[in-house]
Amino acid sequence: NVGDRSGPLSRLLWEQALAPVFQPIAALGNGAVYAHEALIRGPQGMPLHTPDALFTAARREGLLQDFEIACVVLALRQWVALRQPGRLFVNISASALVRCFRGQSANDIGACIRGYGVQPAMVVFEITEHEHVTDIPLLVQVASQVQSAGMSFALDDFGDGRSSLRLWSELSPDVVKIDKYFTINIAQHAKQLKTLRALLQIADTSADTSTDALAPMPMNLRKKVWLIARQHPGETMAEWFVEGFLERLLDSDDPVGRVLLQQCVFYVVPHMNPDGAVRGNLRTNAGGANLNREWAEPSLLRSPEVFWVRKKMLEVGVDLCLDAHGDEGLPYNFVAGSEGVVGYSAAMDALAQQFKTTWQSTCPDFQTVHGYGHAKPNSANLAMATNWIGNQFNCLSFTIEMPFKDNADLPDALMGWSGERSKKLGASVLLPILAVAPQLR
Repeated sequence: NVGDRSGPLSRLLWEQALAPVFQPIAALGNGAVYAHEALIRGPQGMPLHTPDALFTAARREGLLQDFEIACVVLALRQWVALRQPGRLFVNISASALVRCFRGQSANDIGACIRGYGVQPAMVVFEITEHEHVTDIPLLVQVASQVQSAGMSFALDDFGDGRSSLRLWSELSPDVVKIDKYFTINIAQHAKQLKTLRALLQIADTSADTSTDALAPMPMNLRKKVWLIARQHPGETMAEWFVEGFLERLLDSDDPVGRVLLQQCVFYVVPHMNPDGAVRGNLRTNAGGANLNREWAEPSLLRSPEVFWVRKKMLEVGVDLCLDAHGDEGLPYNFVAGSEGVVGYSAAMDALAQQFKTTWQSTCPDFQTVHGYGHAKPNSANLAMATNWIGNQFNCLSFTIEMPFKDNADLPDALMGWSGERSKKLGASVLLPILAVAPQLR
């Protein structure tokens, strides 16, 4: 409902004269852009240009919730058109959120967001309260379905008098934005500093995750970790890698596997190319397609394997992806990342370095000296899995390469590189996953 054109805001809505702008959200430590927040603007130089003026008009014309929903739709559409990486924060009140999604399942909500061309995992609904939330249980019920669909929540301007600790506790937001009152000239105001420290303690308590298997993290908050293997059917070591990975992950006596299963949801494709393997192909499927060159535009006719795996990724999201391969030329174990994708940030590179450093320090079979090198910025081939996934989900994404003959850094004269050693390497990758899991996206 955009009104009957009798009011100035209604006319702007009818004329589609509102436009979103996108404000970067950056880390003060290194300047890395974490996400963008959508902010609405009216026509430049007009009385209804600023958000305050627009909201005042919305209340006066009885269009407040309709105006909020229209702003969300505009933000989603424009964000898709800009093709920017990273998460998108969109402002919405609790009442408007309930009106949008009340009675809908997580699948319906996810399909709605994907209908605008946006993956749910990239959307953060920022709860902005114009008044006190009167029905928190109903909000929590709706929010649970929204989170199950893959989206996250933030609280805006916490501490300004309209937000509550109960809402923080019940909603379990990923982000809490503290009202600027507590940070302006904080060095001169000891009471504000004490209050801010108390809020940080609450945040630490809220974010605490138990390693007890009897106290798992809520499913909607777990990181989504993908492992795919043997896109090239002749690279059999990749499937052995997955076997070792799964054996350790599912070992109830292994503390690393237990903790990871509480923090993450794992999606594993042990063999991407069974038809190619049956035919004895080295790099292609039964139709002659190299699956690791099909990720930009897969088709059911040429590359159904990639089509269906990619479809599932778009449905559930990706926070980390490992694509296991074998390299015929280089006698080493190494990884290749997605450094060449648009939007690859310093923060993402630091996380990649942490993953590699942890793996190297805990597994003598893994090294970082020899490999493919780094792609130049903005030069990534998006037809390849690691690049497409890293670009699409703005996440940590690696191709894992193993040797065909032996690891030159730790040779075995009798057996060379074997299925058993591939399994051991697969088991060892759980440690770097554990090291970076809390920081994934």
